[in-house]
Amino acid sequence: MGSSGSGTLGNYQPSGQASCDEPITTDLEEVAREEYFSGRGTVPSVGTKVQLHQGAVKGRLTVEITKKPETIGLLPTSFHHLVLCLKKGYSYAGEVTASGGKKLPVVTVSLVAHKP
Repeated sequence: MGSSGSGTLGNYQPSGQASCDEPITTDLEEVAREEYFSGRGTVPSVGTKVQLHQGAVKGRLTVEITKKPETIGLLPTSFHHLVLCLKKGYSYAGEVTASGGKKLPVVTVSLVAHKP
């Protein structure tokens, strides 16, 4: 399941087995390249409120700070079934549960689904 080859949602084929209600805990990808880290040189602290951006950005799902929408990282492609959930009106919000690193920044988030 997911994209093959391009790293984008362009050729994503839905399986119909994805659950929109399951909570998500995951490390984000590309943290060092996203606007939060590149603009500040640091990662958000544990407890910072975050949300899943309501749509794909450059073919990927992004997680951003809730207070001031700044992208902190990309959701792994294994969660791209959430595109279907977003289209159904779901939203996802939560918080940073772990973060650290200067040369190789890491951010872990927990997100909970909010039904339409």
